[in-house]
Amino acid sequence: MGTGRRCAYCYTTDNLTNEHVVPDFYHKFFGETISIVKTRSEEKAISNPQEIGDVCAKCNNVALSRLDDYLAALTKKYFSSIIHVGSRVRFEFGFDLLLRVLLKVAYNVARTRNWTIAVFQEAKEFILGEKPRPSGFRVFLQLLVPTPARKTDLPLTPGATEVPPFPWRTDVFPQGCWSDARANMTRCGR
Repeated sequence: MGTGRRCAYCYTTDNLTNEHVVPDFYHKFFGETISIVKTRSEEKAISNPQEIGDVCAKCNNVALSRLDDYLAALTKKYFSSIIHVGSRVRFEFGFDLLLRVLLKVAYNVARTRNWTIAVFQEAKEFILGEKPRPSGFRVFLQLLVPTPARKTDLPLTPGATEVPPFPWRTDVFPQGCWSDARANMTRCGR
């Protein structure tokens, strides 16, 4: 008798595995990270990688694993060192591969946070590399530099001169919306 659970990507009920919400290499590469998880009554921080058990072994270990490998290569090449004001970076990437990675992580986060996943229904086969990119998706990339310690109210280690940027963030916004993480705001419209 089955559990009624299905793979979040291909809908099979066979051999469901745990998928890391954020790829496991990320946690290993950057050291201990904090995940915010949603329980029935609250949100809480945990100090280990969050997993979700709704992806079949085939999707997880083939298509999604290739995306994790691509993000690992980008991380080693571009995201492993902090860039300072005045530095130049030539970021070379495959648009569809990067979009697939970002959508995969955003879809994982949306499922664990009980956010609406309707926007991902059309994108799942694209994430797996089985269909072309759906229309309407855009990527906003921003190079973040450290914040000088004197410009923050955050508690810092004595002697710290800067606060490094958070390595990355992914969100999904309706078309015409944008987000400014520094100002902690999202705006929609023209």
